[in-house]
Amino acid sequence: MTRMRLPRSLRIFVLLLCTVLVSALGYGVYLLSRLAPIGTAYAAKTLCSGVFVSQRDAADVIREDIRADNHPLLRAIYASVHGGV
Repeated sequence: MTRMRLPRSLRIFVLLLCTVLVSALGYGVYLLSRLAPIGTAYAAKTLCSGVFVSQRDAADVIREDIRADNHPLLRAIYASVHGGV
């Protein structure tokens, strides 16, 4: 069985394309790992201030203040209140 080889320029292009894609994916994971703690801290502070300082219902704070910002990171965060004053 004979094997057909790709031209050298096409092999280099495919290799560079794979390198760029893997690098972009790695950078995306790195960026998400840096932003996730900021998003969770923002959600926690907003929820605690809304519930314990402003005496608002937790569901209202989550719906109106945390999820309403339309940031994709905040949509992935699950926020809840355990306990009270």
